[in-house]
Amino acid sequence: MRTRIWPALLLLTVPTVLLAQDSRPPAIAGDPPLPEGAVRRLGDTRFRPGARIRYLAFSPDGTRLASWGSSMSFGDRLSVWDTFTGREVFTKLQAGQQLVDLGWGTDGGFAVFPTPDGFRIWSFADAAGKHPPAEDEDAVKPAGPKVAAMRAGAVPPGNEVLALSPDARRLAAFRSGGTDQLFEAKPGTSGAEPKPVATSGPIPAGTCSGLRFVRGGKAVVVLTETEKGQSAVVWDVEKGTVSDPVTVPIGVRQGTRQSLDVANDGSALAVGLADGTIKVFDLPSGTERLSVQKHDGPKHGGKWSEVSAVKFVNGDRQVLSAGRDNRQVVWDAKTGADVAALNGHGSWVEAVAVSADGKRVATAGQDSLVRLWDPATWKPVLPPEGPHETVWRLEASRDGKYVAAGSGTGVYVWDLGSGREVRSAPSDHRSGHVLFAPDGAILAGDGKGKLSLYPIPTGEPRPLVAKGRLLDFTPDGKTLLTAEGTTVLLWDWPACTQRRTVTVNAEALSAAISSDGRTSVIGLSGRASAVLNLVTGEVGELPLKLHWFSRAAGFAPGGRLVCGTVGTAQAEAWGVPTGGMVRKFEQPQA
Repeated sequence: MRTRIWPALLLLTVPTVLLAQDSRPPAIAGDPPLPEGAVRRLGDTRFRPGARIRYLAFSPDGTRLASWGSSMSFGDRLSVWDTFTGREVFTKLQAGQQLVDLGWGTDGGFAVFPTPDGFRIWSFADAAGKHPPAEDEDAVKPAGPKVAAMRAGAVPPGNEVLALSPDARRLAAFRSGGTDQLFEAKPGTSGAEPKPVATSGPIPAGTCSGLRFVRGGKAVVVLTETEKGQSAVVWDVEKGTVSDPVTVPIGVRQGTRQSLDVANDGSALAVGLADGTIKVFDLPSGTERLSVQKHDGPKHGGKWSEVSAVKFVNGDRQVLSAGRDNRQVVWDAKTGADVAALNGHGSWVEAVAVSADGKRVATAGQDSLVRLWDPATWKPVLPPEGPHETVWRLEASRDGKYVAAGSGTGVYVWDLGSGREVRSAPSDHRSGHVLFAPDGAILAGDGKGKLSLYPIPTGEPRPLVAKGRLLDFTPDGKTLLTAEGTTVLLWDWPACTQRRTVTVNAEALSAAISSDGRTSVIGLSGRASAVLNLVTGEVGELPLKLHWFSRAAGFAPGGRLVCGTVGTAQAEAWGVPTGGMVRKFEQPQA
């Protein structure tokens, strides 16, 4: 039997005591309304698009910021933010459009998409800053009558690279014939082919690997790639000249984009490499000015060192580089000397934007968080509150007074009566993030196996003898389950003495415990679940392959049925201990 449901990544059950509480936290100006049925919003909504951001663009006056990214497997999302409040003032979900550039000038804000016969420009803001109505579906369609659906000639798909000028008035398109063309970037009602306003001379042979406008749109740096490497030329649009090609290394690829930037005046090119090094070259000579390693994953407790973004800032005098070591650093573009360490993200940054007046810098990337910075001091503007990246685990205290969220930047606890944050603590996915003890304190780990108990709302943390990844407490609160790899540990609580260890067939990631406290289903990495008898220590198997979520399964009343997520859009119910599937649930198809 099949039943269709919507996916739920996190499940939080709050006791009915919450419903009896009349007090609500004061609304923050600009907060969106609560969804139907919701009684609280916990945490901060400012600059949180819920998408992994790839593009950023400031409005000409710097009062708005547009972000574009993907919401995991659910399509793309455009958001426009008020830079004074951090509130989202416009949003549009996109049906998986492959955006190639985003720009905002005095004529409006534009998004550029490739199409089988050329390219398409969608206007998300007009010259007055007004956005299209909510019922306008042009953003979702591959072409629409209310936007410029431009054909750039008979160009085979995939052989064209596109880029918007800083003022969003011109679009550069590299043609498969080895030339670069400029078009006016403006919304229109016609799908007719526009005429280019300028065409370059011959560009070195190869596949175009990047376009960058410089000198206020008066020149374009064109990068082409062959099996021998990458070269760069400067096309002076006003003079109609193309400089001699110079060799530059190929930057780390973020999808189809390179970790690469060109100074606004066209005098230098910076490229980020896989070993964490950034090389700076003078243009048009191609002389290497600087080579500095600014990112090192192993040195900073990570695995990866690749440079994920590079941007010239502060009048081209400095460079902001970001890496997959989750660090963002600012340094002198001529000497390489460090200026500031931002480190304001929980994952790597892919997009950096500078306001037209240079007084604000925005960063965003894999952690679904947009950050603003004052480049005069490199201090944060509107720093975020609560989790700085994706929340992976939610827990409610047994008395219903508090909720804790575990994210990549630690644990955060809120008072449900007031909606205010009362405590935070370090933790990560390796420790299972967070778990409420029966008395209302929280358990959190350092990611290295050490656990501590934090009183709520205040008090000094107490180190625990118990160790490993937090799984769950039994309903009576007398037994704590943790895991170290393939070993599940049972601890007497609150004495915190080890009672038993049990070996399972793979790394233990999650646990669901029956209401009588006798049976636990253990979610294993890449394997069918283990069924653990908590009284005897006997281990069996259940053919339920759970997702890696911290709360991947739960028992129905009576303890004879367990339901768990097996993917982002599927769930299954199985009998325990019979081992037979009872029902499969799937997300409805759109």
